[in-house]
Amino acid sequence: MGKQRHVILKQTLEITVASAEEAWPLQQRISRIVNTKVQRLIGRACDNLASPDCLHRIDRLELDLGQLNPKDLAIELPAKFAEAFKRELAKAVKQQDPSGLPAMTASQLELFVQFFQQGTLPWWADLEQSGQPAGSVDYLLQEAPELLRQILPTLAAETPVLRRLIGHLEDRRLADLAVLQAPALGDFCLALFQSLFQAVSHTPRLTVSVHPPPLFPGSAAILASISAGETPTLLGGSERLRLTGIPQTRVRAHLWQSLLQHALLPESAPADCTDFARGVLLRLARLLTVSYPVLLEGLSKASSGLQGPLREIADTLARELQTVQSGSTKGATDRFNVVELSRHSGMDRRNPDCRDTTNPYHPWSLGSGDPCRNDGEHLNSTVLPPKSPPLWENLQEGRIFERNLTVLGEEEGLILGNAGLVILWPFLGRLFKQIGLAEDQKFISESARQRGVAVLHYLATGDASPPPEYLLPLNKLLCGMEQEAVFELDGPLTEAETGECDDFLTAVIAQAPILRSMPIAGLRGNFLLRAGMLQVKQGIWLLRVERETHDVVLDHFPWEFQWVRLPWMEEPLQVEWGCD
Repeated sequence: MGKQRHVILKQTLEITVASAEEAWPLQQRISRIVNTKVQRLIGRACDNLASPDCLHRIDRLELDLGQLNPKDLAIELPAKFAEAFKRELAKAVKQQDPSGLPAMTASQLELFVQFFQQGTLPWWADLEQSGQPAGSVDYLLQEAPELLRQILPTLAAETPVLRRLIGHLEDRRLADLAVLQAPALGDFCLALFQSLFQAVSHTPRLTVSVHPPPLFPGSAAILASISAGETPTLLGGSERLRLTGIPQTRVRAHLWQSLLQHALLPESAPADCTDFARGVLLRLARLLTVSYPVLLEGLSKASSGLQGPLREIADTLARELQTVQSGSTKGATDRFNVVELSRHSGMDRRNPDCRDTTNPYHPWSLGSGDPCRNDGEHLNSTVLPPKSPPLWENLQEGRIFERNLTVLGEEEGLILGNAGLVILWPFLGRLFKQIGLAEDQKFISESARQRGVAVLHYLATGDASPPPEYLLPLNKLLCGMEQEAVFELDGPLTEAETGECDDFLTAVIAQAPILRSMPIAGLRGNFLLRAGMLQVKQGIWLLRVERETHDVVLDHFPWEFQWVRLPWMEEPLQVEWGCD
C-alpha cells in the first residue's frame, strides 16, 4: 500500500460557552489551535496505530474533552485531545473489523474488487505505485486463494470485469486464475491460449465447405450458425473465415474471454481438457461471429505447422463434429449431440427463445435473442439473475464491506493525479478534430472516444503507451465516457498523434503570455500533473484541485475553467481550484 494516508471526511467541534459574546473570539482561537497543533496530533496517532499495510474504516469517533479553561486553551485543548483521541481510536480500530480477515487481505481484496468492477482504486491506494492491480492478484493467489476462488465466478459473470482482467493482467496471471477455479486444467490452459493465439494470428483467409448433415431438417443451420446471434442462412456451400486485420489486442481479448468464461463460470465447468477446449472454441466462434465448423477447420489448417496442443485438439474436435454430421451418433453423441452443440452456442432453433428447458437449475444461456429465463421473464442483461445476492453474502464469514462499491457517495471521491488537465478544456475540441477523432462536435466512434482518453493521458504525462485505467477518471469525464465503462485501447498512440499533442501544448502555452517560454515539461509538472479529487455534489461533478504556491499565475490566464462542459459531456464539471 506504500506510504500511509489518513483521510477525515468530516470533522466537527461543538463548544458550549457562557455567553454569545464569547463565542466568536473563542471560535477563532480554537480554529488556530486545531490547524497548528491538533491536526499534527491526529496524524501522529494514526501513524502509531496502523502500519502501511493496514486499512481501517471508522464511521464515527466522538470525543468528550470535558471543561476547558479559556486561559489555558492553547495547552489544555491539545493535551486533552491527544489523550482522548489516542484512547478512542485504539478502541475503534480493535472493534471495527467484523470479517476476521487480516487487514492486508481485506485491503487487497477491496483493491482487487473495486478496480475490476469499476476501473478505479480505493482512496488509500498510491496512484504512483507501479504494479497495481496485478500486485493484489498475486497477493490473493498466494495468501487467500480460497477467498479468491469463491468470488471469481460472481465477478466472471460480468463481462466488463473480464475485460478489465484481460486488459491489466499478463497471460500467466490469467491462467493462474483459471486454474484456481479448475485445477484439473493445470498447464493446459496457458498452452491452449498460446497455441490458439499463434494460430489465429497466422490464420489466412480460408474458404471452408459446410454441408447439411442428414440428422434432422434444419440441423445444418444450427451447425453453421454458432455465431453472435445472426440468423443462419448457410444450408450448404461455403463460408469464408476472415481473421486477418483484427488487432492482436482484440484477438487476445477474445481468446481470454472465451477461456476465462469457460473456466470460471460454475455452469460451464469442464469435464476434461477436450471438453474445455470445445467450450472455449464455441465461445470464441460466437465472439468472432463465425460458425463453429468454419472456425474449427480453419484452426486445424492453421495449426498444422505450429507447436502446442491445438493440433491434436482441433483434430479430435473435427472428428467429433464429423461424427455428428455423418449421423454416426452411437456412443459419441450420448454426451455431446447436436442439440447440446446448439445449446452451447445459444442457437437452438427448436427452442428459439434460447432457454435451457432441460436444466431448471441453470436456466441462463448464451442466448442470441432476447435474454430470458426458464420462467419466460425477459431481462435487459444475461450477466446476472435479477436481485442476485451481493457479492459478500456468498463469503459467509468473509463479509467485508457493507457499502455498495458501485455508488459514489456525496462524501466520497476519486483521487486524481492529473487534475490540472481541466485548464486545457477550451482547446480540446480543436485538438480532437485535428487528430481525426471528432467531427461535428462529437467523437466519430467509441473507439475514437477511447483514443481521446489516451490522448489526454499523453498531454498530462508525455507517456504514449496505453495507461492503466485507474489513472483516467477525469480523462473519461472530459471525453464523455461513463466512469464504469471499460477503457480499452487497440494500440499505443502514433508518432503523428503525439506530435500533434506536443504542438497543441506549445500553442496553449503561447495563449497564456504570463507563461512566456515555459517548456512543455514545465507545464506538465507545474499545472497538469496536479493532485485533486473528483466528487459528486448535489447531482453534478465537482473537481477539487490541490493548491500550489505558483498558482497565482492562473489568475492571468485569458480563459476560465471554473465550469467545464464540452459538447460530448452530458453534465457540466464544476472546478474548485486551490483546495487544501
